Amino acid sequence: MSCARTTLDRTASALSPQNLQLDSLKAINLSEDMNPASTQDDEIILLSVQLWQKSEAPHQIVDYQFFEHTFKQKQERISFDDALMTKPNGIPLDAIYWINILIELDSEKSPQALIDILLEELQKGDFFHEVDEKYWDRLLEHDDVLDLQYRSFKSLLKSKHQYINFKGLQLFDRFEYQLYFTLLD
Repeated sequence: MSCARTTLDRTASALSPQNLQLDSLKAINLSEDMNPASTQDDEIILLSVQLWQKSEAPHQIVDYQFFEHTFKQKQERISFDDALMTKPNGIPLDAIYWINILIELDSEKSPQALIDILLEELQKGDFFHEVDEKYWDRLLEHDDVLDLQYRSFKSLLKSKHQYINFKGLQLFDRFEYQLYFTLLD
């Protein structure tokens, strides 16, 4: 597994005690395990973004991390080290969003090239409220956005579940992944 972390526009004195720890990603059902002609594994990138959704675009990316892993079987789980996101002071809880995008790699593009494309789009506006497959196909070409999930930090504090479920159908093959997290003070 590889991991990259970037922190943008943040200083230690500007942090509040609301922390979100990414714990693990579990493959419940792979997206490429039904078709005999497919690779039978999922080359996955998880992009996790903390975004300040201002009243008008461009929005500001506060923090992001991405993880790359090839899942070879159902029920496989990877754990994340040092995957902590902290909400900055001075921004209302309902204006900070935690966005997670699950991507299945099919091209030879570098993970960083894909991440750069997605980060640029996230800053532009509020397209992320609905996953539009044609939009993603044009944007990423051969790589597939399996799912996109977003939550406000405020809603996470009320959440009964400590995981986010990515679930759907990709080229006639069902997939499901769960991203586990912990809220810390």
